Amino acid sequence: MSTMRKQVHAFLLTTALLAAVLPSCTFIGQEDLFEQSATERVEQLLRSAGETLVDSEYGWVFNLYPGAGRTSGGYVLTMRFHEDNSVDVQTEIQQDLEISSYYRLYGNDGPVLTFDTYNDIVHVFSTPTTYQYRGMEGEYEFILEDVTPERIRVRGRKTGNVMYLDRLHRPAEAYLKDLKDLQYYFVYYAFQGVLDDQNFVARMDYYNRQIRIEYPDGTVDTNSFAFTDEGISFYEPITIGTHALRNFKADLEKKTLTCIDPGSEGLVLDVYRGEGFRDYEDYPGDYTLYYMKGQSKIDVTLSVLEEGRTYLMTGINPNYQVVVEYDLSEGGMIIRSQQVGTTGSYSIYFSGMDRNTAFFSWHSAVSMKTVWNMDEEHPEYKFVSNFEGANMDEVNSFCLSLLTEGGQSAGTFNDSNWAPRNGQVTTAMYYWTSLIRK
Repeated sequence: MSTMRKQVHAFLLTTALLAAVLPSCTFIGQEDLFEQSATERVEQLLRSAGETLVDSEYGWVFNLYPGAGRTSGGYVLTMRFHEDNSVDVQTEIQQDLEISSYYRLYGNDGPVLTFDTYNDIVHVFSTPTTYQYRGMEGEYEFILEDVTPERIRVRGRKTGNVMYLDRLHRPAEAYLKDLKDLQYYFVYYAFQGVLDDQNFVARMDYYNRQIRIEYPDGTVDTNSFAFTDEGISFYEPITIGTHALRNFKADLEKKTLTCIDPGSEGLVLDVYRGEGFRDYEDYPGDYTLYYMKGQSKIDVTLSVLEEGRTYLMTGINPNYQVVVEYDLSEGGMIIRSQQVGTTGSYSIYFSGMDRNTAFFSWHSAVSMKTVWNMDEEHPEYKFVSNFEGANMDEVNSFCLSLLTEGGQSAGTFNDSNWAPRNGQVTTAMYYWTSLIRK
């Protein structure tokens, strides 16, 4: 398994619905609609696209939305095209990686841009995996719909998703660095705002690149998004009142998102603190961890790992520690599947598990989160599932599992030396219940 593929798999675990959509194409130059044949219009657009693609000194930003349902959200690629039909591709997922391959422009029931020689960045989105036999249902052929010097609109041949290549005006490396720096700031945050007397909360799902707009009456809008170097951009506008919202700029100091769409520039979203929200500083300390539906327990300690972001849980076993993530969106904690050691050529994973189906996974999306009992004097944090899918109705347990160097599961790891230090002889901890501060 390539490094690039591992990076993508570590980011997310999603499934998407496949729909075979054959899009109709609209072309620029409507004024000569009846003066040119369809073949001539296609050839003209291909020529225009070819000249425009290579004309950009720094290349283009391509917001790629894989899958007909766009359940994986949008991912940013940068592409620099050359006259010899080669293209240099970089990605937000692994900034230090640049892969060159070839592209082609041709007519096939319309003007098509294709990346028909393998590129580990472009094609990873359509490569099958253990968990997604169709991959992320990405694609590498796109119908050209409109070409301007600053923006090229394309439509996926398989999915029908409308996507854009936007001209870069500075080096791709600088753009991607600013994008990643911004991601680090707010990717887990929830925001609140008021527009046309309508209150709403916007929750960001970083792993799946989805936004969820919640209104007081219980109605919900959802959308996919991609990151930019300044904020986020929705796949399609969300309408609130009389406003269509799509593009937002982040303010790192004020912790806000401001709409930059014409007519909606005054909308500012502030960080939202919902019921049960706890600050990062509230969690470090000594706890009793209850599992087996409260029948087993073990003493653990949460200490600061990365200020404001993560904690280290110690006490389960001296051979390993567990990284606990602070949930900036809801003010809780998240425990994800993660690597905790090695044995021989195998990696040892602390894997989320559904005890009821006996299915477990090493993937980081498989996780549990905490819910506070709202008691300041005697705080208790109940564990609830934070994942559903891939043969798992819920995550309610953790076990130790093995992964080969090739990224394949090798079953559970049952060395008693790695068992919880409370007299238990097995390494699995079933039915996590709660953390209670001592």
